[in-house]
Amino acid sequence: MQGSSFIWTKEDGFTNLNDFVAGLGYDDLGIDFSLANAVSPDGKYIGGIGVNWDLGDARGFVIKLPETMGTQDELASNSVLAYPNPTKNVLNILSQTEISHLEIYNLLGKKVSTPTILNNQLDVSSLVRGIYILKVHSGKEVKSIRIIKE
Repeated sequence: MQGSSFIWTKEDGFTNLNDFVAGLGYDDLGIDFSLANAVSPDGKYIGGIGVNWDLGDARGFVIKLPETMGTQDELASNSVLAYPNPTKNVLNILSQTEISHLEIYNLLGKKVSTPTILNNQLDVSSLVRGIYILKVHSGKEVKSIRIIKE
């Protein structure tokens, strides 16, 4: 946990994440952002694990990035996004249109689940480790997404 995270911007190049957050005017709550390891698909949030040395414990963090840093074109070019992938228990689903239903197939083509989506999240904790195909039915479109269950 004694690492150092950074962020890259076109204007400033590489910047220490703690310095970047301070520059945004955010309160860092005493956290040293030592391990940034996740970015939302739209580029609006960055997350990870940090350390609060005063309290002597690790803390998870999510930082909302300025609007100018997000990549709005990501969702526009893909009508459905599933993340994180690989996943352990929960898969987040973003769709431009309403999802009517979902199906999960193994690589042999056998349907293994017909899950329901709740709050844009899909519980995949019951699946065994492996690779699956998630079929997302939304509007007139059916999109197949390869997902990896850790």
